This record gives sequence, C-alpha cells and structure tokens, in this order.
Amino acid sequence: MDNSYINTSNLKFWNLDSLLIHGRLSQMDKQSHLSSLKIINLNKTDFSADIIDEDENSYHTTLEHCSCSNFINEQLPCNHMYALASKLKIFKGQKERRSKNLIVDCSSKYSKDWFFVIQQANYPALDILLMPRKENNKTVMALTQGKLYNFHDGSIFYDTEKAYTLPWKEALKEINYSIQITETKPSVNINNFKYVDNCIIRHSSINYGDLTFKLYKVNASKTAEEYIGSYTCKQNEFVKFLKTGILNKNLDLNKRH
Repeated sequence: MDNSYINTSNLKFWNLDSLLIHGRLSQMDKQSHLSSLKIINLNKTDFSADIIDEDENSYHTTLEHCSCSNFINEQLPCNHMYALASKLKIFKGQKERRSKNLIVDCSSKYSKDWFFVIQQANYPALDILLMPRKENNKTVMALTQGKLYNFHDGSIFYDTEKAYTLPWKEALKEINYSIQITETKPSVNINNFKYVDNCIIRHSSINYGDLTFKLYKVNASKTAEEYIGSYTCKQNEFVKFLKTGILNKNLDLNKRH
C-alpha cells in the first residue's frame, strides 16, 4: 500500500514533531504484537478502520482517535492506532526477532556441548523465554530465543554437571573450572525513531553491558578451588565464553588442561 497520498505533516501523532512521543517506554510497549490485531472495514478516505483484538473486541480507530479506553484515558496513540498506522505505511516498527532455534539444547536438565553447564534457571539470562507463538493459526506457548543477554551478580557456573549432582568432596574430583559473576551492567535495547518520506521508522539495536567474573581452577590434589583471576567482558562475549571456554587469545581454557 502506497502512503504517498497521506500528508502526515498535518497529523499530530504521525509527523516529525511526534518522534519523542513514540520513544516513550509506555508507547513502545503498545508498538509490540500488532500482528495479533485484525483490521477490517479499512476506509482510505478518512483513514479509519475497525480493529479487532484477540478477545474479539472491536474498536473504531482513526489516525487521531480510538474508541478504546487506553486512548480515551491517555490521549496518546494506542496499539490499535499503531496497527492502523502500520497498515497505512506511515509507521514502521521493528519486530522483535525471536527464533525457535535455541542456542542451548533445552531437552534435558543440563546443557550439552557447552564448556560450562547451563541449567534451566539460566535460560532468562540467555534470553530464552516461554512466549506465545502462532502455529497453524493457533496460539501456543513455546521457548524462543532472543539476543538481549543479561546475567546477574553472584551466578556460578561449573564445567561439569556432576558439580550439581554429587556431594561437594566428590564433585571436586570432577570439576576443572568454575566461574562466579561479581559485577554486571545490564544490556539494553536502544531505540531510534526517524521520520522519512511520510513514515515514522523505529530502529532497535542492543547495547551489551559489561560483566566481570572470577575464574577458579581445582588444585592438583582435587581438594579445593584456586583463584586464577578476574576478567571483564561484554555480556554477549560472556555467552561465547560459557559455550567455548574461549574469551580471547589470553584466556582459552582449552589450552590450560
């Protein structure tokens, strides 16, 4: 659909001066999951439509007004208005790209083929979340993969699942390395809005936060862990380290055995 026939400069919510409105956190929440809304009775003359949500509620929506309670209370674009603007190609949001292809084998309690063991409790830090997805025209809950990695202070990882299943004295005989996260800064989505050819365009990118961890190695007698050093990297670099045991050319645990 061509939007060249719409003069958005005269629309208070969809012109150059409205960019700061769309960048508010509360507004960006409304820009998500627009595909779940059904648009019917689209009128290209007054740019209106009826928007039906997942509960089959119908709202009469224009680019400047909506009959839903959210717009009536806030007097700011609601998700129905964003759906209409997207249909008319005067708003383009960047969909969160999540995949069913997970970076960890989630079929068992402990991960396989990673240098350090990943447990189910670590899934949120790896941005593995249980979310609704459309399959065969039905909404189902499924684990999906994103890239907004966020680990937290105090988390500990071992290089064998036996560290979690055996008594500690026995586990020490099986462990080679362990790591403990000591300090983190969160990874965040950075959103930018541009006004190009009568269209507001949202672009998102990830700014990965810093993460500091301590590395330990079990001593030769297998009786205690010895401190090796403290290292700092980005949250996405830490994911690679958990998977491969390689942080950089100066820290490759595969060469330390």
